[in-house]
Amino acid sequence: MSRFRLRSVAWTLTLLLMTSTASARYISPEIEKVPVARLVENLEAHLQKNPKDTQARFNLARLHAMAYSLKADTTDALKKEPLQGAWFGYEHRPVPFEEVVKTGDAAKQDAARKHLEKAINLYDEVVKEKPNDLVAQLGRAWCIAQRANKEKTIKEYRKVAEAAWAKEKDMKFAPRGFHITGETARYLVPLLDAEKDKKEIATLKERSEKVGRIPRLVTPIAVPLRHGMTAGEVVDLSARVKFDADGSGLGRSWTWVGRDAGWLVHDPKGTGKITSALQMFGGVTFWCFWEHGYQALAALDDDGDGWLRGKELEGLAIWRDLNGNGVSEPGDVKPLGEWGVVALRCRADAGPADPLCAAQASKGVLFRDGTSRPTFDVNLILILILGTGYSTPERTDRAYFTKIRN
Repeated sequence: MSRFRLRSVAWTLTLLLMTSTASARYISPEIEKVPVARLVENLEAHLQKNPKDTQARFNLARLHAMAYSLKADTTDALKKEPLQGAWFGYEHRPVPFEEVVKTGDAAKQDAARKHLEKAINLYDEVVKEKPNDLVAQLGRAWCIAQRANKEKTIKEYRKVAEAAWAKEKDMKFAPRGFHITGETARYLVPLLDAEKDKKEIATLKERSEKVGRIPRLVTPIAVPLRHGMTAGEVVDLSARVKFDADGSGLGRSWTWVGRDAGWLVHDPKGTGKITSALQMFGGVTFWCFWEHGYQALAALDDDGDGWLRGKELEGLAIWRDLNGNGVSEPGDVKPLGEWGVVALRCRADAGPADPLCAAQASKGVLFRDGTSRPTFDVNLILILILGTGYSTPERTDRAYFTKIRN
């Protein structure tokens, strides 16, 4: 093995072994199918009616990138094997298409190329509409990388990395629940020369560690399981539940919901196994990025009427974690029909939500007996272990969430 290769391997191992957390190696939850064709069709229909919805355009670009990478209209949200590569001391958000599937099928190759071109064109539109959208810039850079233009790819990643650092270095809170600085470093470092670019690699590592200490939220939709419950009664801010609530593949301690509320989940095979936020309805559902869970839910609204009914509800369930251990045990996850649910509202109320929520729907769920209850896309805060170098808020009450919102 060459001296250069040895240095490169040694550097990667150093990053992997930097802390004990790295040994988890991104242990992935079970594969969750993303219905790409259905989501693409619904988002395209939505954009026909709402051409200025940049977030929908961004997610459509991301879905086309998924279809390109996996050469399929139904893709796996996570790989079966743990992700490999340098670990930067924070829980990055690995994209579902990190490794591109290769195929000798000419028809699939042609379809994949079309998906890639659509993705690039859509990302271009998003960046034109929102020049400071670094997540879209990062997605576009990944697509450019698939064209095997290494120099241009490095240039694009470097541009995003610098802009992200300028934006995130002084942040006190990560509103999206992840950090673009570290996400970009994940892609950029493997393209760099371990010797010639060692200073840049060290800088990226240092920056990633710093932004990784910033508190962050995730927001899954919760359903009250008795009448009259408020957001404050649904959320248990004193809970410390270990779960992969951000889709990183690593279990961490989060605030949770109480025993009289349940999580709305996507369980198309009826396995009753909920292992990740990818199966909930929040900011990372279907490995897209949503402002709140109702946007993710709306992607299943085939007729666009703002409600999920009938067949649109198939595969959805409520997970009631009675003992609050973050494990979906037998009997915890039940189809909506067993709860008497006949419809779900997939549009959030206008105006500000309760500070404990990213959004809410006052009549979010309709029952067979004609009654309704609100649903809440609740804020979960990551509670980190002392001694890791991360920051954890001293308090997570309503005043805290009001402060970070403002």
